[in-house]
Amino acid sequence: MSEKKMILEMLSEGKIDQEEALKLLEALGEEQNFEEDKELVRGLEKFVEASDKLNQNNREEIEKLERLVEENEYFEKDLNWVHIDAFAGDIEVRVDNTLNAPLINDGENYKLKEKNKNFFIFHKKLAKNKASKSIIDEIGNFVSNLGNDLGENLTLTIPAGYGLRINSKAGNVELSDVPFVYIRCFAGNIELKDIGGVDLDSKAGDVEISMRATQYKNKIKASAGNINLKLKNGSSVNLKAKVGVGNMSHNLSSELENYSFKEGLTAAKLAATIGNGDADFDIKLGAGNLDLVLEND
Repeated sequence: MSEKKMILEMLSEGKIDQEEALKLLEALGEEQNFEEDKELVRGLEKFVEASDKLNQNNREEIEKLERLVEENEYFEKDLNWVHIDAFAGDIEVRVDNTLNAPLINDGENYKLKEKNKNFFIFHKKLAKNKASKSIIDEIGNFVSNLGNDLGENLTLTIPAGYGLRINSKAGNVELSDVPFVYIRCFAGNIELKDIGGVDLDSKAGDVEISMRATQYKNKIKASAGNINLKLKNGSSVNLKAKVGVGNMSHNLSSELENYSFKEGLTAAKLAATIGNGDADFDIKLGAGNLDLVLEND
């Protein structure tokens, strides 16, 4: 290996910096090529900087994924899942103890696939859209999919004990008796009855939930709309709730452990431990009213 190549390799490996590399090259006495060497050294230095930045980004992405796995630990629970990917239309889910696999009752263009005891339900006309780089692209994709008759309702019956994940652009969602519900919905009203756990992100629409919260990291995040949450008798949860613009009403006792309630002209915050605090519940509402009811004995 030539001395020049050795110096450049030491620079690329971070053993020496740009100034040190230039001094070593100059000491070799190759004056005729020194200007070219300087450009090469600068290029290698930029490459090293870019590599370091890429590695840092990769580390950040890995840490982000690790946080997501930790925050959504219910996916590691002993549950099989039914995944629904819809576009526009109402979704109604029922539970039948006699079923071994989901049954599509209404929604002729929806397709069902099974993989590793998990079921995937999606609209077979869903268009392959270009990546949305702007609001114009997003609107174009929405109109394109509407042109494919994707505004179709889905009525589904699933076996008991399955977790449910729903991803929908627009439409109402109604279901009950599901151990865990994970929903991402852009616009539409959501009604969940007698569920075991929830992770919900809604941009616009009203949310009504009744549940006995005793496990999981439960979350409700809504940008705009009203939230009515009923925690049934026997709930055991550390509760945190925040409303940005709107009103918050509740029937929690100020004698609860870790109780705190602050209400301003537009915003409101609530925190309390109900029961033993076995579960977590985080509620964030951007604009709208939150009504929280704790069922009493």
